[in-house]
Amino acid sequence: MSARPLLRVLPSPHDRVPDVRFCGYCGARPEADDDRRVCGSCDMGMVLTASAAVAPQSGQPSIVIDDRLTVCAVSRAAEELLGISEDEVLNRRLVDVLAPAQAEGVGLDSLVSAVVTAVSPDSAPQRAVVRPAGEWGIRYAVRIGVCGPPRAALLVLDDDQV
Repeated sequence: MSARPLLRVLPSPHDRVPDVRFCGYCGARPEADDDRRVCGSCDMGMVLTASAAVAPQSGQPSIVIDDRLTVCAVSRAAEELLGISEDEVLNRRLVDVLAPAQAEGVGLDSLVSAVVTAVSPDSAPQRAVVRPAGEWGIRYAVRIGVCGPPRAALLVLDDDQV
């Protein structure tokens, strides 16, 4: 045998991460045998499924964007973090709520592109830095992936500013 180390296969960044179920409003994760569509913890949010790499932890801010790139759900933590209410932003365009955080050289299409890429079949979660639309000096890291049903984009904000 050779003195060289053996080659081995490393996991691909696109290897499948297990899916988890969570409440779109409070982020709680239901028990495995709980098949209700409405969260049993807060009785407010729909139970969604997403990759464990993207799904929010309980109480983490998140926004769900539908296939028309409009807001279809906002978590309680996102309402508090962004100073909005779900009623205000429901059915509004994503770009009316969040914008790319770069001051120059990056258009809104970069955020839209990240969302579209994230929900494409077999796509890895995307990352971006965003700010509340119309605000400057506030930046949040966001991870973007697919959730459902129905199929939608999930944006999970890191509530620590970047």
